Amino acid sequence: MKHFFMAGWGDVSYMCYVVIFGTMFIGAEVPSVKEIWLTGAPQMAFGMACQHGVWITALTTTQLLIGAGFKIPGYFGAAVPLGFVGSHGAATQFEATFTEMSWDNGFNLVLMNATFGLMGGLLAGTVVVNIILKLGLIKPTALAGNFEVEDEAGTAEGAADDGWIEVGLIPKEQQQPIGYRTTAAESMESVVLHLGIIGVMLMIGYSAKQVLTAIENTSSFLQNIGLLSAIPFFTCCMLTGLALNTILIKLNLAFIVDKETIDTLGTVCLEVLISAAIPTTDMSGGLDAVTPFFACCCSVFIFMLVMLFVVAPLMFPNYPYQRGLFEFGQSTASTPMGFMLIKMADANCPAIVFKSIGCYVLMDGPNYGIWMAVVSVTFPSASAGTKLLLYSGTYWTFWLILYFFVIRPAFGCPAVTGSSETPKEDSFAPMASGAGTTMSERRISEHNLSRNVGKTGSTRQRSSASQAIEMSRRSVF
Repeated sequence: MKHFFMAGWGDVSYMCYVVIFGTMFIGAEVPSVKEIWLTGAPQMAFGMACQHGVWITALTTTQLLIGAGFKIPGYFGAAVPLGFVGSHGAATQFEATFTEMSWDNGFNLVLMNATFGLMGGLLAGTVVVNIILKLGLIKPTALAGNFEVEDEAGTAEGAADDGWIEVGLIPKEQQQPIGYRTTAAESMESVVLHLGIIGVMLMIGYSAKQVLTAIENTSSFLQNIGLLSAIPFFTCCMLTGLALNTILIKLNLAFIVDKETIDTLGTVCLEVLISAAIPTTDMSGGLDAVTPFFACCCSVFIFMLVMLFVVAPLMFPNYPYQRGLFEFGQSTASTPMGFMLIKMADANCPAIVFKSIGCYVLMDGPNYGIWMAVVSVTFPSASAGTKLLLYSGTYWTFWLILYFFVIRPAFGCPAVTGSSETPKEDSFAPMASGAGTTMSERRISEHNLSRNVGKTGSTRQRSSASQAIEMSRRSVF
């Protein structure tokens, strides 16, 4: 009965993981290469310090536990960063590798770490946000470009929410669109078009993956390294999505993609991924070594707290805790968790923070894919734990040197620090709208929406006149 109801859930998890990364840049207005580097480099340096610091912390803790007499392999701690940073999708990606290694508990251990990280990241993140606000480390910023559109009664005040917003529900008068049609209803449903674009992205990404494997098979030298075939499918799809988005922009066809719809579909995949991965988690993989499991997890959380409260204020040019909260959420749970923690701490977070995160994700995507390929190739080898610790230490040192000699000297550049005049739509942040951030001011004005800001944060709200017009001219979406 269990196999009947759970059949195929593992495949669903991995495909959702691929779609999430593949849709990150579809519909986004990607900045220039120079702007991406200047804006995203500080966040990238801090992100690499956190991500590879997690690897170093977990693997070092593993070596200490082995020295204390625990019977665990040297690569045991690698399951923590794979689960925390890679989330549930990383487990499905490495399932074949764990089978090759004869590490039967590896797959379930990464799933357990991903689940623990998701719950721990949410709970610990909520506590951290409250501590930061209590200490006054983040002072909520006013919304730049705030404006109101009066309704027919001549008031800009929204109807009373009766406490619904506090429990995650939005009253009818304050409900907001999750996207806009880009096709005529009689020709094609807009969501179907966006699903088709995602399908094209997956097809091209799969073809790119096969091409890389074919290139590797042409040389025995490349086969011995095994790096090209180990590049993850999701990395190929993410780069394919970026290329597809660039082509649409060059052909003046970018208008057919609604970013909010794409982000909503990506967020749905995230929810499905978690819903499919958590029930399939076998607790036996961690229960066999419960003390090392919790020791590695707790050491990583302590490390991330130090990075947030001590290192972030020293590394960032401005808004260190908003930027640091994102990495805390991403390195312990998932990218959307990082966005959520930012919105909890500062509902009207400055645009430069989201833009720097977007540029960072754009740079980190291919970088993370290559790192996953290195991990996949290293795992089956002898002394894998020691090698991964050495590789992470080398990578961590490289970014630290780059930060002090290249990145930090450029802190005076406006592209790094941003300005109060920076329009909200320039806030390039993949999956940001799906994670709870607001739509751009330009999109709001185009569709005759108003923005009311209260104690509960920013909400988009239709005026009564625009509601009537909108209801009369569009189909249900």
